[in-house]
Amino acid sequence: MVFNGRGVAIYQEVHSMSTKEKRYTQGVLAKLKTIIDDDVKPILVADAGYKTTWFRDVIALGCDFAVRVRKPMRYVNQK
Repeated sequence: MVFNGRGVAIYQEVHSMSTKEKRYTQGVLAKLKTIIDDDVKPILVADAGYKTTWFRDVIALGCDFAVRVRKPMRYVNQK
């Protein structure tokens, strides 16, 4: 959400290395889907550590993303 020209988090969670697995991240995405309206396209901001399946899940949800990546991971737009 934007307020006075700045991004405002509408939902956030912090996870340790032991809870960053797919089942937890899918739960976060499911919660997010219940919070936002269908006509809204949020931009998810996340730190490094997510795998390809997370990006696919986010795209399937209809969201955009900004994520820090570390070597050797790279992003390729395959449209």
